[in-house]
Amino acid sequence: MRILLADRDQVVRNTFSAIVAELVADALILEASDRAELLTRTSQHPDVSLLIVEFTLARTCGLLSGHEVRNAALANRTVVLSAEPCPHQSALVRESSGLAYVPINAPRPVIQAAMQIVLAGGRYFPPELLLRSAPSVRGTRDDSFFNLTPRQTEVLELMSAGSSNKAIARALGMSPGTVKVHVTAILKALNARNRTEAAIAIHRYLNRAPTQERRVQERRVAEARPGIRIYR
Repeated sequence: MRILLADRDQVVRNTFSAIVAELVADALILEASDRAELLTRTSQHPDVSLLIVEFTLARTCGLLSGHEVRNAALANRTVVLSAEPCPHQSALVRESSGLAYVPINAPRPVIQAAMQIVLAGGRYFPPELLLRSAPSVRGTRDDSFFNLTPRQTEVLELMSAGSSNKAIARALGMSPGTVKVHVTAILKALNARNRTEAAIAIHRYLNRAPTQERRVQERRVAEARPGIRIYR
């Protein structure tokens, strides 16, 4: 599996290279440190299975261009990294058909879980950014959406990746009882009765009906690269 990792910071590249190597036994990892190298690599290897790229580089290379994604065929094989995560960036990645938006400063277990979701064919976006505008599972808004603590947000991210209470406890260094308390508070905030309903609330938001703009983008991809294999 050929993976291209693009970030100006060598430390970030080293961190994500190590995580990918742990998750993908046969990974061939290519690197780029600036826009010129990224464009060269994508030109030399247009068939990369996955592109992991810093937000600014992604935008300047036409992967995230708002109303028009110039490199749509590659955009939907892209994981975008950000040192300053915000709802606007996350939304732009989603609307550009990106696979994931991952804060660089997230706990390592969260980053690993996000990459596992992508490699398993899913999409990942930080729940705390989604919840600022997402409706609850029963179709009502609740002020508690805006009041998750940082710790509850970390628990929610691991819950979204399918981790059990015990696994979350190990990853975050807390007792299973404390995790259970956080899970109860999260379900109340989401107006969900159980983990399944909480997952449905987030899933529905991520996979809401595509806009006309996105339908046009997807049609362009299909026409430009017939037979391309997209990893989702």
